[in-house]
Amino acid sequence: MREGTRNTLVGLFIVSGTFILLSLALFLRPNLGDGKRILRVRFHEIDRLAVGSRVCFAGKSIGRIVDVQYVPDCRYKSRDSQGRIYPFELTLSVDSVAKILKTDEIFAHNIGLLGERVVFIRPIQTNQPIEETQEQEVFWAQPSVDFEEVLAHAHHLLEKIQVLEKKFVLFLEGTNTFLQTFDLTAQAIDFPNLQEKISSLIQLISDKVLDHEVLQEVQSAARQITSFFQSIQETLIYLSNIEGMENSLLSESLRLAQQIVEGLNSGQGTLGKLLQSDEAHRNLLELFEQATQLVEGIKKYGVFFQNNREWKRLLQEQERVKRLQQTEKEQTEESVIQQNLQ
Repeated sequence: MREGTRNTLVGLFIVSGTFILLSLALFLRPNLGDGKRILRVRFHEIDRLAVGSRVCFAGKSIGRIVDVQYVPDCRYKSRDSQGRIYPFELTLSVDSVAKILKTDEIFAHNIGLLGERVVFIRPIQTNQPIEETQEQEVFWAQPSVDFEEVLAHAHHLLEKIQVLEKKFVLFLEGTNTFLQTFDLTAQAIDFPNLQEKISSLIQLISDKVLDHEVLQEVQSAARQITSFFQSIQETLIYLSNIEGMENSLLSESLRLAQQIVEGLNSGQGTLGKLLQSDEAHRNLLELFEQATQLVEGIKKYGVFFQNNREWKRLLQEQERVKRLQQTEKEQTEESVIQQNLQ
């Protein structure tokens, strides 16, 4: 083949390819349906959406945008529950074959290699029958995801995590300090001495308050009082059931009660001795004084007051004052006795 003929064929091939590509780009259009159905959709933002942009239903082109209108008073009348304003209303002309329900999601989306901006309708599964959208019904498009807003939320979340981390570190430090303090306190406690003090206090209470003889006397007195009230009750029952009874039993009961009261006043009997005993009174006073001293020591010097030097000095001073008072009392009693003898 000659070189001229070959160049001619190559030129024809290039021209034919160019013509075919231009035909595809300029004359071939996707099938957009019959366009017999009109939808009105309000958008939060319409970046790169304009009249003529395609409408896709689950990825298939079913129509296009035929009109873009601004919503009057959109700041007051066209906003959702989260405060987002929808200032633009787009009119969509779509194929009547596509069944669009009220639950379907409508949002702006990028498709293709070049990132063409389209209105995308995504069908949502539902278990209940939902009516198909009516003509001229207004839809609310899903707001597009803003990358800067996502970054702001992520930054805010990181700040919260850092605050929680600081609080957790402070909590661990406080726990460690508490454990160290508890360990030092446990080491400072003289358990044998504390146990000895508690045993002494219990023994003192047992010796001066819970004495066996005193308890026996109290029990005996309680039995006598119970027997006395039972006698009175039986006497009253007998008087209520028998008419014409002599008043001797009543007089005898009153006399018995009078004898018991006189015995208590004179210090006779078990209960009378207990009430009139000066020794029991002194023991109780001494016990209450020691208990008051113990409580004041704990309140002023803490639980480990027995190890405090100031408390020990105060205790020695109180004992010295008590001995002086006892000595003065004995001297006064001796002087009174000598005066009586003279």
